[in-house]
Amino acid sequence: MITADEVLNDQAASFWLKEQIKNAMNRDIIDAINDTEILLEVLNELNRKRGVVQKKL
Repeated sequence: MITADEVLNDQAASFWLKEQIKNAMNRDIIDAINDTEILLEVLNELNRKRGVVQKKL
């Protein structure tokens, strides 16, 4: 399992990802999780439409 601190200190992590983690720390965590799950579904659908093969994490 990766921690927020590990991502925030990772030079290879995107600025966007780091900002979202920082924002999530100041939100209701359940709302942040729900929004993240919706975002994942939307991005997966965009990938399917483009014919991009999804990588497993």
